[in-house]
Amino acid sequence: MSPFEALTLMFVAGNFVITLLRFILELVKETKNSRPNFGELTSYFLVM
Repeated sequence: MSPFEALTLMFVAGNFVITLLRFILELVKETKNSRPNFGELTSYFLVM
């Protein structure tokens, strides 16, 4: 694996983890306020 491939892989994995964390945070926030609004969460996830 070339250094460029390794960096690309790390970048993609990093973005995936960040998106996942933001999604979980949003989920927790929604659950605390009221029952989760799945339409909102789905659209939020698709925007990322």
